[in-house]
Amino acid sequence: MTNKTHRLITILVPVWNEAENIPVFLESLRKNLKTLPGQFHILFVDDGSTDCTKSVILSFPRFTHKLTVIELKKNYGKEIAITIGLREHKGDALILMDVDMQDPPDLIPIFIELWKQGSPIVVGIRTKRNKDSLFKRLTAGMFYRVLQLLSNKIPLKGSGDFFLIDDRVVQSIISLRKKYLWFRGSVAIVDFCQTPVYFERMQRARGISKWTYWKLFQLAFGVLFYMTNMPMYLASGFLLTGFSFIWFDSLPYTSFYENDANIFVSAFCFGMVICISLFLLLAQAKEPPPNAIKKINKRIRGKPNMF
Repeated sequence: MTNKTHRLITILVPVWNEAENIPVFLESLRKNLKTLPGQFHILFVDDGSTDCTKSVILSFPRFTHKLTVIELKKNYGKEIAITIGLREHKGDALILMDVDMQDPPDLIPIFIELWKQGSPIVVGIRTKRNKDSLFKRLTAGMFYRVLQLLSNKIPLKGSGDFFLIDDRVVQSIISLRKKYLWFRGSVAIVDFCQTPVYFERMQRARGISKWTYWKLFQLAFGVLFYMTNMPMYLASGFLLTGFSFIWFDSLPYTSFYENDANIFVSAFCFGMVICISLFLLLAQAKEPPPNAIKKINKRIRGKPNMF
């Protein structure tokens, strides 16, 4: 078993307009880390915040661990923020978590202990989602059922974005070189052993979720196209459907375009073919642009503890 002493652990936290949650999160993180031996680097990726998120992070008192805030030029989305954080990570393990306290920092000692025992991936599994709306729970369940039908590499049921992953896993995910990086799906694809830690998901500490239904819909589409061969199947099917209209009308014994309604329907269907095909191409082309980072802010206070 690899010796996990004197190692650096990065805690990656993507944020967007979360100034009100930062003090609660960092205070809880401080209390949980002060009893743990080791070096910790808290890496925030500020996904184009328009509030004072960055200044609240950098000015937080009584924090002895290294803090870095990577500012992005605009709001690219959580998955791109995570991707940039993975690429900037320089440690022996990485913990990914949200800042809204729905991923409890109290579990970090358990995650680290399991990692020290040899688990390359430790994943937080939500046992209850009672705080989510009925619509969100139903659509999430439907999404995972569809994903299960289309792919044999799916995330563990109930997992979110609360992970500890060894650096070997980080490098494997980066080496996938996928244009659309869905972190949970990437963890499943690299196929390391996963150790679950079960917890009850609580409400956000403050504020409201930044996930709108439209953003969740876009994410779901991108994930289905990223983790499966669905783009190829759909594009082929829609194109064949469009050409079948032309072929059917060319037959000598039929006249499909008998009235304006049929012309409208066929034009609409062919337009949908073009629109959806373009959407599929755009969905698969979502990746961090090379100049996405605006500035990297670092703050070091005190000396980190050692294992």
